[in-house]
Amino acid sequence: MNVKSFISVLLATVVIITSASALQPRAASEDCKYFKETGHYVCGQFLRYYRAKGGLEIFGYPLTESFPDPTHNGMTVQYFQRARMEIHPTSAGEKIMLGLLVDELGYSFPPAGPDQIPPANTASHHYFPETEHVVSHAFLEAFRNKGGLEIFGYPRSEFFFENGAVVQYFQRQRMEWYPDRPAGSQIQLTNVGEAYLEAFDIPGNYDDPVPPPGRSRAGDRANPTATAAGESCRYFAETGHYVCEAFLDYFQARGGLEIFGYPLTEAYNDPDRGGLHVQYFQRMRMELHPHPEGGHHVLLGLLVDELGYSFPPATEDQIPASNSATHHYFPETQHVVSHAFLDAFRDKGGLEIFGYPRSEFMYEDGHIVQYFQRARMEWHPKSDPDSLIQLTNLGETYLERFEIPRSYQQPQAPGRVGTGSAPASEGDGEGAVIALEVTASVQRAIIGPRGDQTVYVHVTSQQGQPVQGASVAAMVRYPGRSQGLEFPATNERGFTKVTFEPHPSPPGKKVVIKVTALYQGLTDSTERSFLRWH
Repeated sequence: MNVKSFISVLLATVVIITSASALQPRAASEDCKYFKETGHYVCGQFLRYYRAKGGLEIFGYPLTESFPDPTHNGMTVQYFQRARMEIHPTSAGEKIMLGLLVDELGYSFPPAGPDQIPPANTASHHYFPETEHVVSHAFLEAFRNKGGLEIFGYPRSEFFFENGAVVQYFQRQRMEWYPDRPAGSQIQLTNVGEAYLEAFDIPGNYDDPVPPPGRSRAGDRANPTATAAGESCRYFAETGHYVCEAFLDYFQARGGLEIFGYPLTEAYNDPDRGGLHVQYFQRMRMELHPHPEGGHHVLLGLLVDELGYSFPPATEDQIPASNSATHHYFPETQHVVSHAFLDAFRDKGGLEIFGYPRSEFMYEDGHIVQYFQRARMEWHPKSDPDSLIQLTNLGETYLERFEIPRSYQQPQAPGRVGTGSAPASEGDGEGAVIALEVTASVQRAIIGPRGDQTVYVHVTSQQGQPVQGASVAAMVRYPGRSQGLEFPATNERGFTKVTFEPHPSPPGKKVVIKVTALYQGLTDSTERSFLRWH
């Protein structure tokens, strides 16, 4: 692809789609995922947000393509079974926010009565004066563990009985409580996105299903380059293993490398667990279980329990008088979680990720640690605030202690679906570029009314090696207009640059440059900005 063609492709991806002709198969390089269940793509910013904030559990399947919505001031939006994603401009560029569907559907309830408002917020009750409602018990736990205000908004009701279930309304969602289900799945979200689309018309035919990758509307033969592996698997060169399908969705939605580490095996059917489909990571084991309502869902193995770690229950003087923001007693296992360990437990997934505690925090091997059914936490007080608590590699410990078929631990070659059925040949894929990393910088962070600007770009592989011959283009976004830039191909050190004359723009307003690189069908993007000053 020459540079001008690449510029054209890049321009096409940033122009807002305004006609029905947009409903066509997406190119594999567009960073998209196709959901055959509803026949829609999720791409770019929407896909990254979807994966980072909970995936299927929080949003459900897409019900439309993304489109500029004239009923919401022309914002680019996309509807899902349980939400509407919206792209909002901010001072730093653009940001995804979720629509207030419950508010727009007109649900309204009286404020909490004086006898319902707790005297103080605790681990089991929280009063929100912004909407004058209280969130309690399992609803509060789900609110905190699954995204808080960003995902749910403020409460619009207390919990109450409706249509055979105990429910609670929030600005963006409606929760239902099912006490007979396993811990971590007792709160279910309802399909408010579907309810909205049934109540209101949307413009155009953006809710029409579109063809899957490699097929046209007429059902042409699939493009042989649009492989299933590229759509549903990710290869980790660091350990030589693939993560695919439901395991990949769960990995991306529940914390990625920070929570799970790198994969240590391929996925396989484990005869020691009744043929359950499993995959080992440095810190966890994923398991694919039948869902009571049909299909399957991912649960994490109880590695600490299986490794035999056991500790005495909390003593009477260790049990807090009541649960609070800094202490929580779990009667299920008779242990207490406190301070930074409790913050990490709540912020990083709660019972679903860690299970119940198996110890109090204690000193072990030079660290303050605490054991849970599925993980072991370590406190690192000299780390930055976001990494005070780190998870240890229990998956590695398990594989060292218990035998599994070695063929599933053998590294796989990149470029094919890794099933674990056969080990990769020695040296397969060595040096292969399977992912790009793009960094960029500008010569001047602030420029005057006249003068040139230079953008420097560096393209490397997944192993940090320079990539020569990558095509690079950029889109410069000013208030109300854009400017495309052409770069030379990257040199042997992976570098390229371009000098250009910026268009006039208001003083003090940020000018954003989005840089995109293309190499052998792989793409990556980054953004930099500068200020115009008069």
